[in-house]
Amino acid sequence: MAYMKDSTGRRLDSFDGREEYSPVLASKTLSADAPAISFNNIPAGYGELIIVGQVRATNASTNTQLRMTINNDVLASNYISQRLRATSTTVDSSSISASPYFQVADITGGTAVVTTAAGTVEIHLPNYDGTVFDKEFYCDYHYSFGSGASQYVGKYAGRYQGAPQAIKQVTLQAAAGDLKAGTTFTVYGRNTGAAITTSDPLSNLVLEGDSLTASATGGGTSYPLHLAPKLENTLMTNKATAGESLVDITAQAADMDLSYKAGFNSVLAVWGGTNDLTLVTDPDGPTIYARYRDYCLARKATGWKVLAFTLTARAGLTASKQTALDYFNTQVRANWATFADAIYDVAAKAQFADPLNVTYFSDGLHMTDLGRELIATDVAVKLGTLGVALA
Repeated sequence: MAYMKDSTGRRLDSFDGREEYSPVLASKTLSADAPAISFNNIPAGYGELIIVGQVRATNASTNTQLRMTINNDVLASNYISQRLRATSTTVDSSSISASPYFQVADITGGTAVVTTAAGTVEIHLPNYDGTVFDKEFYCDYHYSFGSGASQYVGKYAGRYQGAPQAIKQVTLQAAAGDLKAGTTFTVYGRNTGAAITTSDPLSNLVLEGDSLTASATGGGTSYPLHLAPKLENTLMTNKATAGESLVDITAQAADMDLSYKAGFNSVLAVWGGTNDLTLVTDPDGPTIYARYRDYCLARKATGWKVLAFTLTARAGLTASKQTALDYFNTQVRANWATFADAIYDVAAKAQFADPLNVTYFSDGLHMTDLGRELIATDVAVKLGTLGVALA
């Protein structure tokens, strides 16, 4: 039988052409628990993306939320979501604003009584490749966590508030715990086009350090937010805290190792030590270097791949503290291969030689936004040598 079609090949008599005109672009089923699932290299040319999944988390609760980011954007103010849900005869609603992710569904959690229960989701992203309007999504979902009435049905919708841009990458993850083995997602397009790909293994990247990693002093955004769009198929977590020394970072080592994901490409980028020069009472070079070396060695023993950093210049150091900084950098350059897997010698970069250079330094220590972009570009290259997929 012949059918009348439009210029894209869509049947004009079809109200929902998913079966005929929505090819499977990619599908992923987890063979083991994983922190996230990413779909990359999403091509333009479809009217809408549809992501259909069955999903359960490993968290210590009967339920949690499914989160979604686009284009590796984790800026906290760029996502807003609204929920409407019902259970039995009860209906409630809530809104989520200024978040670093979309909240797209409620899903079955790790302690749900029915061990084979899993939530179902259907996420729609209309006009996903447009560049005029903000991106919007809506999702219908259902999940159960027990027998009988222990279930919810609902809808989420939301808007991306970053600059209007085509969606080229989507990451899905649980708000708590991992996505459980058996979780599956399939991506459909509304008409024909090229296939997209998934990348294995998923990289689990954690950033540790002080305000040089945590903050955007001087304006702009932190270097991790410059870094995120340069990566693919990567779950990135920034654990750095302004004001921390290597003493503080070492005290939190056990918590850091909880972020390690066995079976995945877990990479830890550690940029710390400058606060040991000014905030700790024993700022001699051998002590600071030993703290850094020992911390990195212990993380490698856990299984992390470690990216080491030298320390950039800073204004106002006394002669003894400058000697300590120089000693630290000399030792890290000479010995990094004994305690790390790669080094970013940021101190050797010509742009960061003079802390009074206002093009790259905002206050004699922290970088300008231009400086942070340079760091992100270099760090991405180093991460690529450690198996992290680059955009």
